[in-house]
Formats: sequence, C-alpha cells, structure tokens
Amino acid sequence: MYRPTHFAGGALQLTALPVLATLPTHAATVYADALGLTAVEPPLPMPRYTVSAIWHTTVADDPAHTWLRHVVSEIDRPPLADPPTDPPTVQQRERGNR
Repeated sequence: MYRPTHFAGGALQLTALPVLATLPTHAATVYADALGLTAVEPPLPMPRYTVSAIWHTTVADDPAHTWLRHVVSEIDRPPLADPPTDPPTVQQRERGNR
C-alpha cells in the first residue's frame, strides 16, 4: 500500500492510479477542482489532525512574525466579527527589533 508522507503526494497519484485517498477537506476540494477528481464525504468519522508551528527564537519578538502567528492561531476558531488587522509596517518592524 502506498502511504505518502504528505497528502499532496497522494493527491497527484490519484490522477494516474485506480485508487482513493482521504485528505483534509480543504485539500480535497482544491485537488478535485484542479485535477478533475471527485471529492465526497467519507462514510466513517475521520480523526482530527494537529497543525503545529515552530519558529526560531530570533523572531519570537518580531512584530510581523508575532502578527502572523496570531493570525494563523485564529484559523481554527469561529469567524471573527472583524478581520485581522493589517500586518506591521516596515517602520513598525524596525522599531520592534531595536
């Protein structure tokens, strides 16, 4: 059985082989549209998966990096009434790194 290390590898194989794959919903939709595949809900409950982020300590206090981490952390939460604020400007970033 072919087990790709990332779902992108498996999705590309679907165009050439008579197989099926389970993918995250957002990826299945994108690949189905782009590659002419069919995406359907699985007949069984699927386990959730963890999304993790790591970064180097040198950017831990960088305002732009902090903003991006905040935006990414909000992705799995219910929609906000207001969209995220704009990222820091270059001037704000330079002030934050001094």
